[in-house]
Amino acid sequence: MNKAMTRFGRGALAAVAAGGLVLGLAGSAHASSNATAYVYGPNGARLGAAYFQADPYDVPDPSRPDYPGDAIRACDQVSGDGYGVQAQLDVIGNDEPIDRRANGTGAQCSGWVTGNLDEEKPVRVRACQILNGTVRECGAWSNGVA
Repeated sequence: MNKAMTRFGRGALAAVAAGGLVLGLAGSAHASSNATAYVYGPNGARLGAAYFQADPYDVPDPSRPDYPGDAIRACDQVSGDGYGVQAQLDVIGNDEPIDRRANGTGAQCSGWVTGNLDEEKPVRVRACQILNGTVRECGAWSNGVA
């Protein structure tokens, strides 16, 4: 009886371990990731940010909007400075250098600019200064995955 229990115990342990491995792999297969990038002004102060939202996120509070997937937005964080912020999205491996843009001005965020992207597609986002309607300096790229 002791031998039978030992075999059963080993078999059960192996089954649990295999099940954990399968569950672990299933949980890590989805690798989408958001990205945030910043832009700074001539004096070094942060002017604003660009945001990439990989997957849709429904906010349960009805007074707040839904966040769509595969979307970018630009947020101007300083009022009255004359600068705006442009969010730029580059889908890595596409022929286009900039695949999507969004402009935020007047210390406000733009709406979400959306469009379906292939799952697990690498992307990058950056924030740029806008002055008098012209894109000027841009911050560093930040990487994400659609």
